[in-house]
Amino acid sequence: MRAIPPASWDDVLINVPVAQPAGAVDYAIVSGFNPPTGPMLIAVGGVDAASPSFLAGLTRWWMPPFFLTAVGLSLVGLVVAGVMTAIALRTLRPLARTVQDLDPDDLSSRLPTAGIVRELEPVVTAFNAALDRVEIIAERRRRFMADVAHEFRTPLAVLSIHAETLNPTPAKGDIQRGLFRLSQMIGQMLDSERLGASGPARDLIDLVQLSKSALSDLAPIAIDAGYELAFASDADLVQVTGDERAIRRAVTNLISNAVAHAGGSGTISVSVSRAGWVQVSDEGPGLSAESGERVFEPFYRERWDLDGCGLGLHLVREIMKSHGGQAEFIKGQWGATFRLTFPPAPGTPSKC
Repeated sequence: MRAIPPASWDDVLINVPVAQPAGAVDYAIVSGFNPPTGPMLIAVGGVDAASPSFLAGLTRWWMPPFFLTAVGLSLVGLVVAGVMTAIALRTLRPLARTVQDLDPDDLSSRLPTAGIVRELEPVVTAFNAALDRVEIIAERRRRFMADVAHEFRTPLAVLSIHAETLNPTPAKGDIQRGLFRLSQMIGQMLDSERLGASGPARDLIDLVQLSKSALSDLAPIAIDAGYELAFASDADLVQVTGDERAIRRAVTNLISNAVAHAGGSGTISVSVSRAGWVQVSDEGPGLSAESGERVFEPFYRERWDLDGCGLGLHLVREIMKSHGGQAEFIKGQWGATFRLTFPPAPGTPSKC
């Protein structure tokens, strides 16, 4: 700021720029007077509105480092989040596949707890605990059904003996048929629960001999009902691995089903293939494709005026599932055909 002598203070108006940090410019307006009391200077200062403000200066000096730091932290966060997501997905995909592969008929299956991220351990543990509770409830139900079925067997046997002593009347036949259906249903329930409790045995079985034997056992009933019987096999020996009692039950149920529903005429044929399947066919009215699938449901009956309890074919499918095989209905031009397909026995090459 330049000096002004007192003699020149009259009507002096000077704009004096004063440099400030951060680019701001302050101006002092100085006016001089000579009042009676003596020379006087009046100065008024301010900031030029056209100059950068203090906040602008602060931003120019401090914002670049802050912005760079914020951007850097954001990038680091994105990288960390991506890595954590990849680790979580690498664990979740095998878990998802395991959940999809859980067999509803095998209640002992659980999700693996090894190799998963720590954050997912409570979820997997809780899921396995829920499966434990489901298994306990299912086991209680299985035992209850087995106990009920077992308790019914003795009273039914006693009733059947007393029914034999009744005088020949139409009512006697109705009573005997009803008792036979109850006995059959109880036996199938016991077989089903026994199969679920212990699983199938793993014996080497000849399907040819087993099927011949089952057909021979039911021959008197089938012939008396008006059917002819036929048996065919493309091999003398067809071996599979499984529970002989359960497989015999499955074949017997198919033949009994044909006797009950084929209309009392025609031929019931049992065929065995070296490919590892047993097939039972009849020449009755047959089934629609929808009914052919539904007959495997428990207690499903297409005709309620015929003997049966609706558990025979359901038990057949359960037996085949426990052996890793398949029970299926094959739609033909006439009649009904059911096939039991077994997996190859260990060490036995499959043949077509």
